[in-house]
Amino acid sequence: MSTTVQTTGRLGADPELKTFQSGKQKCELRMAVKQRGDRQADGSWIDRPAWWISVEVWGAQAATIADKFHKGDLIDARGELERQTYTKRDGTPGEKLVVAFAKVEKIGTPGQAQQQQPPAPVVTAQQGAQSLANALGGDEIPF
Repeated sequence: MSTTVQTTGRLGADPELKTFQSGKQKCELRMAVKQRGDRQADGSWIDRPAWWISVEVWGAQAATIADKFHKGDLIDARGELERQTYTKRDGTPGEKLVVAFAKVEKIGTPGQAQQQQPPAPVVTAQQGAQSLANALGGDEIPF
C-alpha cells in the first residue's frame, strides 16, 4: 500500500542530477514546505517551522527538471510518500520524508510577485434579482 501526496513549497537548493551505470537518471530536489501556523489568544498567528521534504524524479523528466529548476522556485510535487533512513555525517542514524516517483511542476520563481486576482464586484441581493429578472425578460422573478 502506498500513500500519495501533493505538496507545494520552495526549493532550498538547486536540483541534483545523478546518472547511474544503467543510464537511468534521478533528480533529487529539497523543498521547504510551510506548515499552517498557530492562532494565539490575541488573534495573531505564529508560523511553525517549515518541513524539509526530498523529492525524487526519475527518467526523462529528471534531466529537464535539473536544467530548468533553481533554488527558490515555487514547485508543486505529487507522488508516493516514503520514509527513508540514512546515516548522517556524524555517523548517527537519520530519517527523511521523500516524495518518490514524483510529478513536479514549477509554479513560481523567487523574483516573481504573487499574482492576485482583482476583487469580485459586490452585488446586492436586489441587484442580483433585478439582473435575473432582466435576463428572463420580465420585471419580476417567477418564484
